[in-house]
Amino acid sequence: MTPQEQWARLGRLLKNAGYAIVRKGGAPLRDYDNRALRALILAWCEDNQETTMDITFEIDEYGAQYNQVQVILDPAKRKVYTFGQIGAGTPGPVWHGRHRVIASLRPDFVGETLEDVLRGHESDLAAVADAYLGDEWDGSNHVGRWAEDVADLVLPIEDSVEHGDAVARYWDAGDYLAGDTASVIANAFSHKGIGAAAAAEVADAKSNGAHIRLDDAEKYIRSLVEERIDDLVDDEEDHDDDDDDAKALAKLRALLGSKS
Repeated sequence: MTPQEQWARLGRLLKNAGYAIVRKGGAPLRDYDNRALRALILAWCEDNQETTMDITFEIDEYGAQYNQVQVILDPAKRKVYTFGQIGAGTPGPVWHGRHRVIASLRPDFVGETLEDVLRGHESDLAAVADAYLGDEWDGSNHVGRWAEDVADLVLPIEDSVEHGDAVARYWDAGDYLAGDTASVIANAFSHKGIGAAAAAEVADAKSNGAHIRLDDAEKYIRSLVEERIDDLVDDEEDHDDDDDDAKALAKLRALLGSKS
């Protein structure tokens, strides 16, 4: 447990217990430097090995209609959440400084990998949350106040999310499965439905270190079946007595209408 983690942990315990740390004269410690509190915490932590972190995560995934996704920390709830931007919109608490943007990224990220990266920075996130000094009324709104070093605390998290390679991206299903139309359609037949075939393609991609969205895979496989039906209809018009094409057409139409 690092001194920073120890400091954060004891500060939360004291706050939850209803204690207020003040300097001589009754002024709140947060209006001064943190050296006295840090010394208190380090002394307290010498015999305390508790490492529990209390940051929670609410990570959503987003479609192509979003131009950017913000990763945001709510310091009061000690929760990290995501916000999809369309245009220049931003949540009110961010605008007024009560929540803080930790990182921004394109909307094609894989949610579970983003959460994994953030969990790897849980102590950093706790330190950022502890750098929140509360809000004050500015005459129009309640605006947040943060410690001077908060930007430095955010940097390692931002760097991992925005510039590292651990946050995976979704492939376009058409790009990932392209060039193997016959195999994709055969797979749909073997799984007795487009939905089941799409799920299998998603699982196979993941086993190879790639990610495709289930709905994107379903849409792509369905488009391949529809294209094949159109081709066979055109052939049928030219060759009325082709029983093989007629049977293949019936099977494809049945596949297209399947719910599995």
